[in-house]
Amino acid sequence: MSSEFRSQPHTQISAPRYRHVSIGRAAVEVTEQQGALHMRSLEPLAEYPPRLLDRLVHWANVRPEQTFIAARQADGEWRRVSYAQMLDSVRAIAQSLLRYGLSAEKPLVLLSGNDIEHLQLAFGALYAGIPYCPVSPAYSLLSQDFA
Repeated sequence: MSSEFRSQPHTQISAPRYRHVSIGRAAVEVTEQQGALHMRSLEPLAEYPPRLLDRLVHWANVRPEQTFIAARQADGEWRRVSYAQMLDSVRAIAQSLLRYGLSAEKPLVLLSGNDIEHLQLAFGALYAGIPYCPVSPAYSLLSQDFA
């Protein structure tokens, strides 16, 4: 160790200060069965909408410009999609899927990585009432003939 490091006096670093934040109640019931801990929230679930995408429609009306989802791009910048942009995309995709003849009887398979476009297609299928099944591209690469 060099002498310049040894000659510096030790400074006492104080612990960081945190302010108390209330995030809700943590009331849980804990039971043990066969060495496993089972935790159950004592707080009842709040009401939820009848359809998953009802919240997207709600927030597209309440806060249309707020970011719904963002992904880091190759240049390091964020690609942001607002609630309104997502809802517009979802509606357009849903209409296109219906024009392709997809339906509850003719579902959709999504062979895609985890990205914004995958989410848009999945939401478009949900919006149109078309069942879909996401498939990881890694599974398609197991077979050389893509069977």
